[in-house]
Amino acid sequence: QPVSLLWAYLANLTGLSGLDVLHYVAPFLGGFLLPLAWYLALMRFVRSPLAAVTGTAAIVAVLCLDGVTSRSFGWFGFPSVRLGKGMVMAVFVPIFVAFSKDWFERPGARNAAKLFLLTTACAGLSDSSLFLLPLLAAFMAS
Repeated sequence: QPVSLLWAYLANLTGLSGLDVLHYVAPFLGGFLLPLAWYLALMRFVRSPLAAVTGTAAIVAVLCLDGVTSRSFGWFGFPSVRLGKGMVMAVFVPIFVAFSKDWFERPGARNAAKLFLLTTACAGLSDSSLFLLPLLAAFMAS
């Protein structure tokens, strides 16, 4: 998996063991980025930052409470954020929603480049994003 190469590169860069990066650094990074990604997405749909913070807190609470089994959406949140598919579902899908809304409101080279770079990163993390992100973009366009 390409995400394993990412963690191996990070282990080599920091001098930590691969398992330490996989079990300590990766969940920390994912857990740090997850609320920020949802806040970024919610700020595109609400006018008040307080409403976006409240929505982000509600989403994080649902992800924490629903991550019991591997068949629930909450499992893609904090428990599996170190995996490629979990990172795509929990962190990059909200960022994709925010960048897509930006592109639909103001089409241009900069917003298109942000979308292209994000989808390229998602394709490297999980093959599921090759099917998920175009469907999400089509849903947002309608």
